[in-house]
Amino acid sequence: MDNLKICTKCIYDESISGIYFDESGICNYCHTMERFKADFGTGTEEGQRKLKEIIDQIKKDGNGKKYDCVVGVSGGTDSSYLLVKLVEWGLRPLAVHYDNTWNSAIATENIRKVLGKLKIDLFTYVIDNKEADDLLLSFMNASVPEIEAPTDLALAEVMYRAASKYNVKYVMEGHSFITEGIAPVGTVYFDGKYIASIHKKFGKLPMKTYPLMTFYQFMKWTLFKRIKKIRPLWYIPYSKEEAREYLIKEFNSIINTGLNLVVLIALPCSLGAMVYSDPVIQLVYERGVFDSTATAMTSSAFFYYAAGLLFMSVNDLMIRVYYSIHDMKKPMVYSAISVIINIILNFVLVQYMAHSGLALATSIASLCSTVMLYLGLRYQYSYIRVFSSGKKLAKIAVAAIISVGISYIIYSQISLTLNSVTLTRFMQLLIPIAAAAISYLFLLTMLKVDEVKLLKKIIKRKS
Repeated sequence: MDNLKICTKCIYDESISGIYFDESGICNYCHTMERFKADFGTGTEEGQRKLKEIIDQIKKDGNGKKYDCVVGVSGGTDSSYLLVKLVEWGLRPLAVHYDNTWNSAIATENIRKVLGKLKIDLFTYVIDNKEADDLLLSFMNASVPEIEAPTDLALAEVMYRAASKYNVKYVMEGHSFITEGIAPVGTVYFDGKYIASIHKKFGKLPMKTYPLMTFYQFMKWTLFKRIKKIRPLWYIPYSKEEAREYLIKEFNSIINTGLNLVVLIALPCSLGAMVYSDPVIQLVYERGVFDSTATAMTSSAFFYYAAGLLFMSVNDLMIRVYYSIHDMKKPMVYSAISVIINIILNFVLVQYMAHSGLALATSIASLCSTVMLYLGLRYQYSYIRVFSSGKKLAKIAVAAIISVGISYIIYSQISLTLNSVTLTRFMQLLIPIAAAAISYLFLLTMLKVDEVKLLKKIIKRKS
């Protein structure tokens, strides 16, 4: 094994099937990749020219149609990047997603954000969950390496079906032979018959909802329907890491808007919960054996816990940002550190503040987590701008403080005039909270906080 000849350009050695080397020691598979680059003009002006001709033809053929192409989306870097580029090139794509019921939360969130930002429609095909599990188990029991073959082939079939449904003649695929090319091809070949045969031998449920692409189906789509598959990434310079950075820069506005919305909603809620901690607990719990002493103890803990509500909400958003760039390690490390801080503070503060110290410790630990998550993004992923405008956050803070202050003044005045019965207690809270909401929205509008328009749209949509 130590004497195996290894390609001077890649890591392939002479144990690979069908390999041979030139006089420079470069293998035939490297030469295949170079021929691909030459044929498609990958990363060159010639490649850009060829792609432009294809794009122009797609626009011409799609004239008068709602969509001029369909594109498969998974929530990953390649398909997300392709969507952005298609819109840049002036195309009107329909996004197509095959849901094998194993979607990760990150992928689903990425699809939602990208399509929402680009205003692209989504066509989704969902397989029956039990059928999907049975198909996966079939491949696991067969002990074959192509465990993702059913998903890959199903997505291709669903894209062709969507193209046929909307009379679209072009299927765009976010595949790059440079980053995902496989050779020798024969080691990973699969087709509809291969999938059907494995399922027939190892499966237990009939395939009713799985979109199997048979040879007949493939011929139908390509020869009779004349649907063409285009891979734009074969023509342009493409690096997955650069694409990921590009996407994050492109969608920084989504992160900023999301953070501003979180602060816009969570900050007044946090302040309001602190200000009204006693009357809220009194209204909800104070009856029977739950007396005024129990109310005082509970409201004290509620007060200090509410202080950390904003940080907990911001943390949830920033963790999603880390997940979107496939960094799961740092959030776990920061969470572990914050748990340790929480435990230490629990032992310290409980001596001075009893049970309220436990709540305060949780809020402080959340604040520490917020700081760590922010600094991690700022210094290790400098291209991600979490806080785009301190001025806007200051406006939100001012509006929240003033509106909660107005609310508390109204509450104090009402408390002096109404009797302390259950209905009255409810009205005592409802009126000032409604006043706070109205004044808050008014102040945000006057201070020209853009996110308030989005908040109004969300409220209208929910109602």
